[in-house]
Amino acid sequence: MRFALPALALYILGCASEPATAGPATNAGTGGSGAGGSATGLGGAGGSATGPGGAGGQTTDGGGAGGFGGGGGEPSVASVQLSASATRLSPNEPLTLTWQANADVCRFDGSSLPGALADWPSSGDACVGAAGCAAPHTVNLTPVVHGTYRFQLSCKKGGTPETTAQQAVEVDVEVPPGQCVAPAGLTRSLIGTISLPNGQATEDVDVTKWLEVFGIPRYDTTQSFPWPGAYGTDLKFYIVKNQYWSVEFKVGDSYPFYDPATNKPYGMWSSNDTLTTPSAGYTVSITENCGDFMPPADPNDPRSICYSEWWNTRTNGAPWAVAPEGTNVPGFCTLHRGKTYYFNMIAALPGKPEVSTCPEAVCKINLKHIGTFNGTQGM
Repeated sequence: MRFALPALALYILGCASEPATAGPATNAGTGGSGAGGSATGLGGAGGSATGPGGAGGQTTDGGGAGGFGGGGGEPSVASVQLSASATRLSPNEPLTLTWQANADVCRFDGSSLPGALADWPSSGDACVGAAGCAAPHTVNLTPVVHGTYRFQLSCKKGGTPETTAQQAVEVDVEVPPGQCVAPAGLTRSLIGTISLPNGQATEDVDVTKWLEVFGIPRYDTTQSFPWPGAYGTDLKFYIVKNQYWSVEFKVGDSYPFYDPATNKPYGMWSSNDTLTTPSAGYTVSITENCGDFMPPADPNDPRSICYSEWWNTRTNGAPWAVAPEGTNVPGFCTLHRGKTYYFNMIAALPGKPEVSTCPEAVCKINLKHIGTFNGTQGM
């Protein structure tokens, strides 16, 4: 603001004036605090244009008017940090989560927990108020239920968009090899129905044994092949809702190792979507424990590719190859000689086997075993 003074008065006062010192402009928007001159000097500068506007500078001894305050800036969005003492542990092992946020409010919303935890609910407020959110938080937990725990904090500051932080922790079940690890409420099918893709040659077989499911060509039941079975085996599987198949097999002690130069041998499954129940999602996995439908929490874990999410629109999945102990074949579920594995199937999605996607009492999935393997090389 400028004061209009008569020209003569302005001249007289101006001669005796001292230049005013501009006040500092801060990022917080604090107004300038410089003093005006003893006569008419200019007031202090206003605060910066970011953050709330600061007050204008003050005048002294009749000096000039203070400067304008800084303009109101955009408020900063919330930030939050969340970490865990471990990303994989056994049931009943202690787990510590630490977090801190620059926010007005944080909530547990978005957390996905296989088992309830008293100090980390799946919804509700984690903190309210800037001071409470800014304080370091330590949460001690003891997960009991097997599965992948996905801890999440969703934070906001003022009217800005929500900011989230996630931390996944896998709780593995310590069980003897071969013991089923599917959640309670799910049943392993011992006898199941299979048929050719066209529905012919329907029969009930022992779906716990590889030879019964994949080793006998339905077009010539006089033959049989050990794992990996007859090449091109093309079957339709009838899986009862809330039941799963775990077909046991053993990799032969002399089975050939995968050779990247020739791309042999390997296997995988293809599917005809017209033969699979629409809207039903499946998990197909190859694991050392039967009924294992829980992928590792870390997507970069080599075992992650051993779990395939399968819809009726998917054409290929569940690739496998054999390699020396202690090594992995990139892009394949790596198997090792002499070990026992399970080919698992369920009408549910990976990580959520207890939530059936089967819209009927029985759902169908078509799978055809293809690749570059030779069924006669099983042992």
